[in-house]
Amino acid sequence: MLRKRKHKMKLFISHSSIDKPFVRKLKHDLELNYINTWFDEDELNFGDSLVDKLSTELFNSSHFLIVLSPNSVKSDWVIYELENALKFLEEETLKKIIPIHYRKCEIPKEIESLLNIDLTKETVYLRNGNFELYGDTYYKSLDKLIRNLRKDDFVLTEDDKNAILGKNAITEKKDEKFSFVFRVSGFKSISNFLANQISENVKSSYHRPIETFIPIVLPIQLGEFFPGIRFGDEIKFINNHGKSKIGNFARFSPSSTLSVTKEIRELFSLPEKGVFKVTISQLDKSMNIENAEDQ
Repeated sequence: MLRKRKHKMKLFISHSSIDKPFVRKLKHDLELNYINTWFDEDELNFGDSLVDKLSTELFNSSHFLIVLSPNSVKSDWVIYELENALKFLEEETLKKIIPIHYRKCEIPKEIESLLNIDLTKETVYLRNGNFELYGDTYYKSLDKLIRNLRKDDFVLTEDDKNAILGKNAITEKKDEKFSFVFRVSGFKSISNFLANQISENVKSSYHRPIETFIPIVLPIQLGEFFPGIRFGDEIKFINNHGKSKIGNFARFSPSSTLSVTKEIRELFSLPEKGVFKVTISQLDKSMNIENAEDQ
């Protein structure tokens, strides 16, 4: 075993995007106490490979903090990060996994034996526009967490980790595909749809000219594949020849209907209405639409 050398501690925060208000506060409070942290909002830029970036940051971290909630325990990315954190913990290149039980959920079996910070009874609210927790459990736990982290003065350097595991030690995330049969329809008028079915408050969150908006209405059954999706977020459609079009998420539909624009129907040579096989790529959330007659 290599000797542990003094190196700057780094805390990787694994979480669901739904829980970002809490994670932002946690990160802020930790860094006020000189605890170096990383989570995706800070350093991911347009064009970055999500898998490569997460892999690098996790590999270079000394501690792994996972925020447990109903959303995070179902998140493929959080599961991916946890799997690799467990691998590094076993190889002794990661010092510790720290669970924060933020909201009541089923704790993953792999870490259910670990002592966790239980915040499930805390109430959250906004005060002067800032996210806050009502009660003293969070602040008592934060104090204990910071004191324990400060005791971990010695961690492995990146060279140490590479010597133990080799350069490309993180497991590659597999691309699973899931198929559904949905009714696919179009829009008679995009402008009428935006004017009559989308509120002004929601439209104001779109930071581009609304005239450029390409609406996509997803069946509610696809909600679990797009956790945390917001109005205007891009959805990629790829046909079997590799050609693609980008649309913008408008809302979920309570029915089993996927509504797309004329341009996207033309990408897949679809008629205005019909029932089709819709396949989602789990890795990048891209979608493909095919004839469902034989399904």
